[in-house]
Amino acid sequence: MKVDTKISSIAENTFIKGEIVSEGEIHLSGNVEGNINAKTLYVAKGGKLTGSVVVDNLTVSGHIEGDVVAEKAFFKKTGKIKGEIKYRILAVEEGAELLAVLKKLDGELGLQDSIENVESSPNTLQDNPFSKKK
Repeated sequence: MKVDTKISSIAENTFIKGEIVSEGEIHLSGNVEGNINAKTLYVAKGGKLTGSVVVDNLTVSGHIEGDVVAEKAFFKKTGKIKGEIKYRILAVEEGAELLAVLKKLDGELGLQDSIENVESSPNTLQDNPFSKKK
């Protein structure tokens, strides 16, 4: 049996303040105050992120307060967001709460361009380490 070593978990009752960068998958059940850049982010029910997100795949059952750039974003019925969502593919279950500006990424706008746009947004943290790192 092969174990995927590229999964990072932030457990319930855990609080992290700072930037998180991962080439793999992050499961967030605790609280993060800061920006996340990863391949995949799963915000579990009860998980909370206050900051910006740049990911390929996003699934939200918990709460995000901040701007999101995602190739694919899926908000489950318990998911909540307050901010801006830039996406290529968006799916929302009935019951999810999106207090957000939605912007569909077109074929011309690459993810790197989106990272730079999120950095310049007034709703993001100022010291964003994600620039030019993709």
